Amino acid sequence: MATIQRISEENATPKADVVFIHGLWGDAEGTWKHLDSKHDGAFASFWPMDLADDHKSVAVWTVGYDSSPTHWAGHNMPLLDRANSLLDLLNANDIGSRPLLFITHSLGGLLAKAILRASHETPSDDDKHELHLNARGVVFFSTPHTGSSLANLVKCIPGGRSTSILQELSQADPYLRNLCQWFSDKGKEFDYKCLTYYESQKTKGLTVVDAVSANPNHGMRPVPFDGDHFSVCKIPDRSDQRYKQVLKLLHKITENTKTPDPEFAHSETIENIDFEIGVLPNPPQDGKVIEHHPPSRTLSYVSMASPTMIKISPKMGYLEQIKNREALDPVAYFWNPFKCQFPSLDVVLVNNTEKTLVLSEATLEVKSSKPDFSPVIVVPSNTWDMKLTLKNEGWGKISNAVLRCNILPTSSQEYAPDPPINHIEIGDNFSHVFQLGDFAECTELDLRETFKELGVDTETIAKAGFRNQTIDAFNAMKEGRNVKIAKHIGRFPNTETDEAWAVFPDGYAVVAGLLDFESTNVSGEETKVTLPIRARVFLFNIRYDQPMPPSYQYSAELEHTGINYEVPIKLCQTLKAGDADRFTIRLACTQSAFHQFRIRWNFVGGLNSRSYPIQLHHFVPRTFSREEMEFAESGGLAPEIGDFENVFEGDCVEKTLINTIKMAQLRNMNDRPPS
Repeated sequence: MATIQRISEENATPKADVVFIHGLWGDAEGTWKHLDSKHDGAFASFWPMDLADDHKSVAVWTVGYDSSPTHWAGHNMPLLDRANSLLDLLNANDIGSRPLLFITHSLGGLLAKAILRASHETPSDDDKHELHLNARGVVFFSTPHTGSSLANLVKCIPGGRSTSILQELSQADPYLRNLCQWFSDKGKEFDYKCLTYYESQKTKGLTVVDAVSANPNHGMRPVPFDGDHFSVCKIPDRSDQRYKQVLKLLHKITENTKTPDPEFAHSETIENIDFEIGVLPNPPQDGKVIEHHPPSRTLSYVSMASPTMIKISPKMGYLEQIKNREALDPVAYFWNPFKCQFPSLDVVLVNNTEKTLVLSEATLEVKSSKPDFSPVIVVPSNTWDMKLTLKNEGWGKISNAVLRCNILPTSSQEYAPDPPINHIEIGDNFSHVFQLGDFAECTELDLRETFKELGVDTETIAKAGFRNQTIDAFNAMKEGRNVKIAKHIGRFPNTETDEAWAVFPDGYAVVAGLLDFESTNVSGEETKVTLPIRARVFLFNIRYDQPMPPSYQYSAELEHTGINYEVPIKLCQTLKAGDADRFTIRLACTQSAFHQFRIRWNFVGGLNSRSYPIQLHHFVPRTFSREEMEFAESGGLAPEIGDFENVFEGDCVEKTLINTIKMAQLRNMNDRPPS
């Protein structure tokens, strides 16, 4: 059974945790004690205690577990099981919620890496998931990252026998190699700091961990120590270079840990403040011009409350379609495929004290923010010129994409824009396979050669001129005909017959099939995805311009990636004794992400109150994010919905002038110096 012991003195809020993990034949204390040969074999120092004395703002812990090699027998390498057990032990002692440094010897280094990986692969709504986000580094003393001679060393010890784990270590087990590669990749991604030492003297005639095996492939060269495998981690005093380097690393970690605002660092917590936090189900659409979307593509947020947590998640039918692997049909839109909004927290505060309180600030105490790399495939409705366009409104890269499909007519016998195609079955026998490769945001597939094989006269279509779209629409208006269809007919080539487009009499083809690709799921794991899709491809050029997109400015912005940061929100709310007040906080983010945070309500007079933990899952499509950032960079101040006239109704020129005046007024207000 694993144990954990705190070496440092108890302090209310340590800035960081330091966890010592021993290796084989070790224990929670003996591994780190230096034997003084001058004093009859007495232990001269226990350097974890020195570290605790020299850095009283951190909590120092030593972990112990059954490390006798003879007890590690079995057919499977037990590292993963041991790591999950230790992760649970650390979590039970609230280790992982603050910046964390592992100090390890031998197998303990492999356990530390396995603990980090187990935390990374834990669901994001589990407290254990945050440990790998809050980890800052690992100190490795003779850790066999790629295997060691431990199995041979056992044979040199009386009564020793080689067990399964030792044989696997000596053979560089596949799990060990995979763990080494994972730490090399993720360690750089999460910016883990590392110190690495290895022995330069043999133990029982063997080099247990050499320079090659001691290298974690993290960008820092291992440092040799003049000692054997078991003395490499025993530090005699504070003058030792190993101790100085560890202390230096610990200072660096704690210096980069943000502390609360000094104004509220010693503030008094108020107990008699009640609050409710939810999310507005349907706040107004962000942006100046309202674009109409069906309910399935209208984004909202929902909250679920438990006694210990509020969970806020995006809700949209289209996301459910992707999650359930339902067929994706063409999406018609001008600027954004979705009606988007940032979540607005719905807050109710009740003052149950006997005095008036003035709320001056709310601080989001963010425990973690991490990107959501889930892909969101969109098939635009308006694809033309024999090209199929696929867009990714998510933030993860799509790899090794393959489209297996059939190309079919729409079955429509009349000229009409965007004929329905959801009646066409996708099936499972396909005539065409297209390699789309990798893409992050958009990919375009030119089907010209494929259409030529299907009988389309691509050369005749390319040479022909186009009808006069404007005159056709004007004549239709005079004659009472459908203007929309007249404009659509104006997009067709001006040929004598329609034989050039063969089996596609209405000018449209349907691409129906399965899109296979690899991506990263919400847990950060690589996964294979198959999505059924139907797409409309227009054979000719579509000739019209689209207006510029809208923009919006928000109240507070969360980072899409970050750990232990704060977002201050200036407020001015007065609560009399017994009063309740209600307001909203709109939270923005530049890309889809998962957040864990609390809200600290700061009142005038050094008083504060904290909310319970909140989990927020932001869904921010790429197009929407780009519009927001461009408008913010221009120095614009977005108005509330209703301030601007809709330029698509009434007198366009007059309303455009009105909007221009209002924008100028808002920008002037935004440029005024603070009073």
